[in-house]
Amino acid sequence: MNLELQNKTVFITGSTSGIGFAMAEGFLKEGAYVIINGRTQNSVDAAIEKLKASIPSASISGIAADFMDSVLESPATPGRPPRKGAPGCPA
Repeated sequence: MNLELQNKTVFITGSTSGIGFAMAEGFLKEGAYVIINGRTQNSVDAAIEKLKASIPSASISGIAADFMDSVLESPATPGRPPRKGAPGCPA
């Protein structure tokens, strides 16, 4: 399949495992520059290493960030309970 993604940039959150990882792999195979995201630098580094081993020509980078904390603090989500382990939330 040719999705004409050469020279395109794709950013995928939650992409160090599961469906997000599979999406990153698919976009890389299509020639896109992919930016992956995970909650920890270790998970991001491991996913990048695995993707580069699978696709040596991969053009990829990663960002460690937990976007859920930002969503929970957003006025757009009033009354939403904090995620377990989030700052200020009991473990």
